Amino acid sequence: MDRETFGSMAPRFPLSSVIRTGDIFWMSGKLGANAETRTMGVGRTAAEVRNIMESFGDQLAEHGLGFEDVVSVTVYLTDLEGGYQELNQVYAEYFPTNPPTRAALGISDLVGDAVVEISMTAVRTR
Repeated sequence: MDRETFGSMAPRFPLSSVIRTGDIFWMSGKLGANAETRTMGVGRTAAEVRNIMESFGDQLAEHGLGFEDVVSVTVYLTDLEGGYQELNQVYAEYFPTNPPTRAALGISDLVGDAVVEISMTAVRTR
C-alpha cells in the first residue's frame, strides 16, 4: 500500500499533519488556537473545539473530503467533567447525522495552555 505524507512539521516537530495510506487519511492532533491570532479560544472549550473543527474542515477539503468522510475521532480534554457538554454541543454541529466513532479522554495537561486536542481519521469512499 502506498503512503503519502502532507504538511511535515520537521524540524520543529517530528510529525506530519496528514498521512494517506490508500484511501485512509490519518490527521494529527490539532489544538484550538485561532488560525489568525494564534491565541487559544476565549471562553475556552467551545471556542477551541470550533477552531479545531474549522481547521479540520479546511484540511479535509484540501484532500477532497468532508466531515461525512470522518470515521474516527479522538478528543483530549483537560477538564473532561466541565468541558464535555461544550464539546458535544459544538461537535454535533459538524456531525449532525451518522457521527464517527469517538473516544474522549480526560488528561492533566496539553501544550501551550490548550484545553482541547482532537485528531481524526477519514476514509475516501467516493
